[in-house]
Amino acid sequence: MNSKTTEMTESSAASPTSAPTITEHEREAVSRANATGLHPVVFVHGLWLLPSSWDRWATLFEQAGYTALTPGWPDDP
Repeated sequence: MNSKTTEMTESSAASPTSAPTITEHEREAVSRANATGLHPVVFVHGLWLLPSSWDRWATLFEQAGYTALTPGWPDDP
């Protein structure tokens, strides 16, 4: 991990008085990204799209040596 990368920890995910700010799926994706030691690339989708809209791009970037994260919108099912 380099100095530009911030590792997500359990304590930074949510405060005791608030709801979690990330989903379990996103927490697992962040843990996977941190474990790889590769540079992360975060793909953010727009309105009326899904995280899966980035699947082909995420695959391309992972093949190029990055780790891809495709989070959903907060409170989106």
